[in-house]
Amino acid sequence: MTNKNIYFFEIITEELPITDFRSIKKTLEKKLIINIQKIVKNLITFTLYVSIRRITFILRYKSKDIIDLKKIIENVFENTKFNTNMRWNANKNTFIRPLKSYILLHNDLHVKHKLFDINSTENTIPIKYKKKIYIKPNIRHYKQFLQHKCKIFCDIKDRKRILKKNILKYRKKIDAIPIINKLTIENIANSFEYPSFIILNFENFKYQLPNKIIIKIISQYFCVPFIKNQKVHSALLVLDAIKKKHIDKEYTAAIKNKLNDLEKLYTAEKNTLKNKSIKNVIKITDEPSLYNKIKNLILLSKKIKKLTFTKSNELNKCIITLQLESLTRFHNEFPEFHGLLLTKKHISKILNDYNRSLQNKIPQTRIGAILLLINNLDHIIHTFDNQEEPTAKKDPHNFKKKILIIIKTILKHKI
Repeated sequence: MTNKNIYFFEIITEELPITDFRSIKKTLEKKLIINIQKIVKNLITFTLYVSIRRITFILRYKSKDIIDLKKIIENVFENTKFNTNMRWNANKNTFIRPLKSYILLHNDLHVKHKLFDINSTENTIPIKYKKKIYIKPNIRHYKQFLQHKCKIFCDIKDRKRILKKNILKYRKKIDAIPIINKLTIENIANSFEYPSFIILNFENFKYQLPNKIIIKIISQYFCVPFIKNQKVHSALLVLDAIKKKHIDKEYTAAIKNKLNDLEKLYTAEKNTLKNKSIKNVIKITDEPSLYNKIKNLILLSKKIKKLTFTKSNELNKCIITLQLESLTRFHNEFPEFHGLLLTKKHISKILNDYNRSLQNKIPQTRIGAILLLINNLDHIIHTFDNQEEPTAKKDPHNFKKKILIIIKTILKHKI
């Protein structure tokens, strides 16, 4: 037994009657850490993910001891233990539906899986769940999945067949990470009931980017957790769900496009960002206020104007960085951005709205973030610190006009 233990624990529920996932995440995280620290002294990392149907956490600690996670979970969730009882939520005036199953991976080898008896006479449970379902997990796949590249396993044979067929097909095209369709994370979570796991070997990545950067960007942007196993250099990508019958081909290149932009940024000449003023401007994430972030965008537009006629690599570098920072950071700021990358159809529509005729000539990955800003501008202005309504009179800094200047500059010079 190694001195370092890694636990991956996922609880699958019916749709949780909550909207404030940040709040419930903080509450659960605090309770879990308190209970875990009572047993585990050498805690390395603890990461928690909460979605509409999933509660997932990854635990790393240094010890030879094996902890009883089931007992910890029961203490944390109090009366929401591993059973099929309905629990009334007085605040939401609705039922919290029963926990359906859980999966426990220990050091990617020892696996426990249980599907709860979801037979119930409660009227609040949909009819399709009243029928008793028996599913026997394929334990052989759980024990051997790390021995194969991109091994896929799940609890339903039909789903496994569909997933394997589509993912292998897309992997041949993009030579990178298989990705789900363009539905948002929450919509995907609603489309199917049981979890899927995709094992990715970093040897399959044809990028010079460090693995840490790949994990950070994909986990932040696409809202999925990773586990990296140092022995086999693999990553465990946990997807909330994948729609059974439809995977959109147009969206499969989304991650590849993002990694390609990162690759350009990473492998470009080191001297291209020596200008400290530009380097400071593009660090949008360092500003605590969204108001300041947009001011930085305006400052960046001035830099763009000065550089448009030089056709330098520095200009392209700034635009790529702006696109990456904006997509990642604004995606985290606003839930409605989750899973969104503008397709050619969306870009053409927005360009037509502003009397443009370029349409498909515009590279979507380069200006996607700017178009995203203009498409959601009223919502962004509404989130300013003063919380005023986004009317013309209450836009004293004329952000809307100035952001349009950014867009027109980019389109005019075909950056």
